[in-house]
Amino acid sequence: MQPCEPNKLFLTGPPGVGKSTIMRKAVDYAIKKGIKTTGFFTPDIRDNSYKRVGFDIEVLNYGNVPLARKNAEWNLRFGDYYINPEAKQAFQIVLRDIDFEKKDRKLIVIDEIGPMELMLEGSKEFFILILQQNVVPVIGVFHRKLSLTHPDLYRLIKKNIVYELSIQNREAVLMNIMKWIDSCYY
Repeated sequence: MQPCEPNKLFLTGPPGVGKSTIMRKAVDYAIKKGIKTTGFFTPDIRDNSYKRVGFDIEVLNYGNVPLARKNAEWNLRFGDYYINPEAKQAFQIVLRDIDFEKKDRKLIVIDEIGPMELMLEGSKEFFILILQQNVVPVIGVFHRKLSLTHPDLYRLIKKNIVYELSIQNREAVLMNIMKWIDSCYY
């Protein structure tokens, strides 16, 4: 089996356009096809009145690690959120689950490469490692302003398939992602 070329596909776009939803649908598609997955999502956490109060890192096949909260005692801060420095464990868990020797080609899911994730110790090195490897397929989301804040990471991402997601194109993009997944594994 030959790896797909390019072996990475990314989404970007404005908040609320459905990037994470499309990623979850793509992962569900891969799992239904029998493809093993690893990686993470960063779901928002809402209170009883549905106001966003934080974010978690949801490590696939593992569980959730708190990433950020509005009312927390952590020292790192991004806007209204305090960042949990222990959330860096999520990246170590994902790395332990990846076989770069191609014995078990799991699909790596990265949702997202953004400013909060990049505040964590070792996160930039984690993302560079994932972006520079050419064995394991990756689908991911990156923050729309990454080109301004981390141009080195943005250059690595732009070497791959990148979709600017909108409400108008999201179903077509999902279909393209599913075709891409098929090209990587069948």
